[in-house]
Amino acid sequence: MKIAVIGGGVIGASAAFEASVVDGHEVHIYEKEDAVGRHQSGHNSGVVHAGLYYSPGSLKARLCRQGVVKLRSFAKEHGVAYKESGKLIVAQSASEVAQLEKIRETAQANGVPGVDWLQDRDIADVEPNVSGLAALRSSQTAIVDYQGITRVLTAEVARRGGELRTGRSVDRVINGPDSAQVHSMGEVESYDRVIVCAGLQSDRIAEASGASKYPLIVPFYGSYYKLNDLDSRLVSHAIYPVPDPRYPFLGVHITPRLDGSFMLGPSAYLSASREGYSSGLINNKDMRSMVGALGFWKMAFTNASQAVKLFPDVVGPANLVRGAKKLVPSMSGHGLVRMERGVRAQAVGASGQLEDDFVLEQVGRVTFLRNAPSPGATSAMALGEELVKMALMDGRK
Repeated sequence: MKIAVIGGGVIGASAAFEASVVDGHEVHIYEKEDAVGRHQSGHNSGVVHAGLYYSPGSLKARLCRQGVVKLRSFAKEHGVAYKESGKLIVAQSASEVAQLEKIRETAQANGVPGVDWLQDRDIADVEPNVSGLAALRSSQTAIVDYQGITRVLTAEVARRGGELRTGRSVDRVINGPDSAQVHSMGEVESYDRVIVCAGLQSDRIAEASGASKYPLIVPFYGSYYKLNDLDSRLVSHAIYPVPDPRYPFLGVHITPRLDGSFMLGPSAYLSASREGYSSGLINNKDMRSMVGALGFWKMAFTNASQAVKLFPDVVGPANLVRGAKKLVPSMSGHGLVRMERGVRAQAVGASGQLEDDFVLEQVGRVTFLRNAPSPGATSAMALGEELVKMALMDGRK
């Protein structure tokens, strides 16, 4: 069977890898950039989430746990950097302790191993510089080189006879009676199945291919800052606040890097460009996509108070530092080095709701991944398997 995968991020690469393994299908990967992993897969914190937060029974909960196992094994087998640094989620008020209890219950329901409850005195034993009333420790939270994983996955596809077509953007995919046609840069090629993992452009390709306009992609960016050497030595785990349950973002956190340093961020701000990895970038097409959609305005109205609250972070790291110092009071915050932004593809429904779970859609012989927020990268290999199963099962309808 001949299969096309649109998108050379870690999820698209995982789907292509899975398709190349299953019955030896002929697989072609289309990637508009000149190399794989150039967008969300190369602009993230590198965290491998253990599955603490996600609603039991959701795709996120199931595929995150499966994905961790697959990712850890694949990284070890292929020599890609993978480090279990662990994570502390720290509560600093009675209400946050109550919310942390709910997170512990969710982690238990999801079967997350290596999770411990720490009282304030226990926190001091584990992380002497961290301040909080209680904390949840996840020993298996890790960091990994997602771009490295993506490169190895695509190399494995090529080794099995597949083909990586970089510099090849895709306009649309058209279902026919016996095949699906990929339209790319004036050329058309037929496939038995097509899997679209286009990330920040996923709604555009889906709509152009005959699927619904919604969920619409609304880009949110997060700024990252590298801590100075002294601040990086203050902690050994990733340090997270208790997330606000009203919003799908985890808040400002302190995260280890594979080079031994730590970084601060991100939080979430509306981006004026879907691929705006530098400050000040405005993409008129992207702006028109947002302001011309009723679902965007419904979302903006619902989340207006949070947008105003976070706005000061857009112009500098002062609020990020204040948030981090609540967790680690001795942090100086001096000498921060601004890193490249990350941009998250957040799917928004027609009624303005932020889609929380992964969204997969089947249209004829074409399988679309419409929403894959965090833990999308962690879940990538399990999500790729899910997409291939869905394509092979339903593609003949």
